[in-house]
Formats: sequence, structure tokens, C-alpha cells
Amino acid sequence: MHKNPDLTLQDNTKSVMIALDMKQKGGQSMALFSNDKPLQTEITRLNELLQQASTNADQQADKIVLLETQLFQAQQNQQDTRQTASENRILQQEVNRLKREQQDDAAQVAAENQVLQQEVNRLKREQQDDAAQIAQYQATVADLTKQLRDALVHSEAHEIAEKQTKNPYGLDNELWQILEGTGSDQLHNYIYQLRLADGTYYVGQTHNLRQRIQTHFNEQINDGIKSSAWVRQHGATQLIGLTELVQQEYAGKDIDQVENLATLALMAEYGYQQVRGGVFAQAKTTDVLNALKRPENQQRFGYQFNQHVVTLSSKPTAKASAKPLPRSKPRSPQTKPAVKITSLADAPQTGYRLTDDNITDKSYLLLVGQLNDQRYVAFTRRKKTLENNVAALFTGQFSFLKDHHVHLTRIVNTYHILDDNSADAYATVKAFTMAQAKHYQFLEDAVITDKLADSIRTTLAQRLKQHDTLAQHVKLH
Repeated sequence: MHKNPDLTLQDNTKSVMIALDMKQKGGQSMALFSNDKPLQTEITRLNELLQQASTNADQQADKIVLLETQLFQAQQNQQDTRQTASENRILQQEVNRLKREQQDDAAQVAAENQVLQQEVNRLKREQQDDAAQIAQYQATVADLTKQLRDALVHSEAHEIAEKQTKNPYGLDNELWQILEGTGSDQLHNYIYQLRLADGTYYVGQTHNLRQRIQTHFNEQINDGIKSSAWVRQHGATQLIGLTELVQQEYAGKDIDQVENLATLALMAEYGYQQVRGGVFAQAKTTDVLNALKRPENQQRFGYQFNQHVVTLSSKPTAKASAKPLPRSKPRSPQTKPAVKITSLADAPQTGYRLTDDNITDKSYLLLVGQLNDQRYVAFTRRKKTLENNVAALFTGQFSFLKDHHVHLTRIVNTYHILDDNSADAYATVKAFTMAQAKHYQFLEDAVITDKLADSIRTTLAQRLKQHDTLAQHVKLH
């Protein structure tokens, strides 16, 4: 059984104190014990115990200091913990407040997005309605365009023009008589060149020039003769070249040769895909391609065909010396022309005035014609405007040409009387197209300008602005 070290220390200390007291009472008594070995041993042992007790006391003091330090640290940690808990409570309160604000903001944003989505849906519905209306207008204009293109040369306007000794091609009847050799005992053949729509061309031959040209422009059967399939497919727009051949001087093969050479010349300039005529008059491009590849055709007509390009390289084997003769002025029937050939590209183009009882000051007119060798579309309401002051819209360009002096050459090939709905459709589509191109439409008629054109421009500007705003909104979201 282990003794309590603190009790042993007390017993040893007590023994040491008794021994010291005895030493102080008398030297003899101490002397008596000086030679006593057991006592000396006991003293030594007691000294050792005393030293050990001192060491233990120091250790105990160090332990007390350590415990006090740990106690202080624990108290300090406890204080820090209380401070941290307080700070955490404050932070948690701030987090809760921010969460509540975030929820409120999310609710507000959701409400705003709902309102914006409703506005977007409304604008989309309006845009769809606008697109449907524009599509309807465009369909109406397309139908009108087809009617204009399909209009007969012998329409009411052209019949009036014939009575006034004018014709739809800008030539006097006297000049037609000269070209057709009226009153002559010689028979004439003509090689003619037509410009068609979409940048295409056609070359043909005939001995009855007026009838054949009218057949092409009518796109119908004329005395049992059809227009070319290529011309019917694309539509004739202008007679650009004409060569006269007297049959007494040219055999049939020679006339064919001139026609084929004229066709190849246009092919070399515009590409074989865009031109038909002669032995290359097939409507299908593959058939024309096969004809151009044949060596006998290349040798006969003196051309090369490499990489789908026509090149006139040598003289043809047949006679082909005919050339268009210079321009001649119209002469009276009593005067024989010095020259019997002309090129319509150089022929005088004289316009005529429309006199139609169906045209009133309240009629809308859509006209297609030529003005100084350029095609134009004119839209006007009053006959007076047509005769004296036409605003000509050039096809493919957003600009108007105003003629205030009636000195410019104007040829109206055809016209169409429009009702109010058709006129509104035409004006709306033109205004919409020009508004998109940042141009403005100027119409001569004051009623249209004030009530229709301005309203259309304002409405379109507002809608375009709304569409731009909608596009920006979609980008942001």
C-alpha cells in the first residue's frame, strides 16, 4: 500500500525539527550523538527527504501556475465564444433580412417579366397581323403585275395609240410600212433580238415583223402562230436589235446562219444559259448545252465552247454578211427611203397621250413604260398628272423622276385602272419597301400624299420602332 507522499513529507519534517531542537539544547547531547551512525544516517535520510520535499513543492507550484494559466485561457476562450455567438446572431439576422429582400425582388421581377411578356406577345400578334396584311397586299400587287405583263398589245390604250398614228414600240406607222416593205415587190426577212425579263434574251427571224413581234409581246397565238416557249416563260420587255435581209439576196440557209450568229454573239456576251435562238432555241438548258458541244455546229458557225463559255473564234462557213443598217427617219409613203433598215435601239421613241373615257380624275392608274430609254412604273390618280407631271418610279431603285416640262420622251406600254383597294395595296407595299430602305415615297396626288402616304409612313415608322424595341428586349432577356 502506497503512502500519501504529503503525509510522509510531514513525518520527515517533524523528525528533522526534533533533531535540530536537540542540537540547540546542548552540545553534549549532540556530541553524544555525533558518533552514533544510525542517527547520522537518519539525518542524511531526512536531508534527502527535505530536498525532495522542496523539489516537490517547486513542481507543485509550477503545476498551480499551469492550472491557473489554463483556467485563464479557458475563461478567455469562453469570453471569445460568447462574443462570436453574438456576432453570429447579428450576421444571421442580416442574412435573413437580405433573403427577405431577395424574395421581394424576385417577386417584383417576376411581376415585371409577366407584364413584359404580355407586351411581347401583343407585339408579336400585331407583327403577325402586319405580316399577313403585307402578304395580302403583295399578293394583290403580284396579281396586278401579272395582269400588266399579260396585257395585250391590242388593248384599249394601244388601239387609241394606233388611231393617233403611234404604236406601242415607239415607231410611227409610216416607219413600220418602211420596215415591212409595203408596196415593194421584194420580200423581206428580219432577224430580231428581244430583251426578256430576268436578264434573258431571244433571237428570232420572221418575214412578218409586226405580227411576229406582237405575238411575242402578247404571249398568245396570233393567226395560229405561237410565241417562243422561251419568250412565254420569261416575257418580252423590249426589242433591242433588228436586221433586214432581202430574200432575193439571201437564201434560207444564209438567213438561218445570220440568226445563229446573232444568237452566239449574245451568248458570248451574256452566257449561253441566258440566250435562246436559232438552232439553240430549246427551252431546256441541257438541250442547248448538247447543241453547243457538237463539233459540226462549232465548225459551221465558227465558235469554241470551253468551260461553258462561248467564244467566236473563226469565220463561219455560210454567208453571213448582213449588218444592221443605219437609223433612218420616218418618211411619207410618197418618199422612198434611201435605207430600208433600222435598229430599234436607235429609233425615235415618241410617246402618246392617253384619252380614255374610263379614266377620270378619281381613277388610280398604274403604268409601265419607258422614259428616256429606262423602264419605269408610274402611279398616279389624275389624268392631268399623267399628261403633265408624272412621278416615275424606276424599277429596282427607290427614287422618283419628276417631269415638270413634258420635254422628256415617255412611252406608256400599258396601263391598268385600279380600284381603291388595289391602289391602297400598291401604295402600301411601295411605302413599306421604301420605309425599310430609309427612303420616302412622293406621290403627285395631294389626296394620296396627305391622307394615305403620310399615314402609311407614320404607321410603319411606329411599327418599325416597336419591332426594334422588341428586338432589344429579346436580346436583353
